Amino acid sequence: MTIDDDIAEIQKHDLGTLDRWEIAVVPDPISTAAFGKERALPLTLIVHQESGFIFTAHIISPDDTDGCAGVLIGIIKKHGALPEVLVMRDHALADELKPITEKLGIKTEVLKRLTAVPEVLRAMTLLSRKQ
Repeated sequence: MTIDDDIAEIQKHDLGTLDRWEIAVVPDPISTAAFGKERALPLTLIVHQESGFIFTAHIISPDDTDGCAGVLIGIIKKHGALPEVLVMRDHALADELKPITEKLGIKTEVLKRLTAVPEVLRAMTLLSRKQ
């Protein structure tokens, strides 16, 4: 299935919205601790902004052609809900996700600072230091 096929499938259902979600692609703190920042694996985090609930912490493999867009689609399908607003720090990420957000009617915001994702990263970093 392509991303467009997934979007068409999602559009067939009347999905509710779940507040504001934060999305970021960052170096994985655990692989950073093990291998250094240059060899860290890219991690997609999608977090409910208010509660801090982690929808996913997904390592993107080099052969993953859908990247962050595929991760977002997968979470929408898994939870049967859309974010009312998708918040991110990066304009390039907003552009990458634009075909999805526009077709599904998801508002986007690009902010200098996120609130939930940094908390998750702090916890993951602390965990990686204990191993």
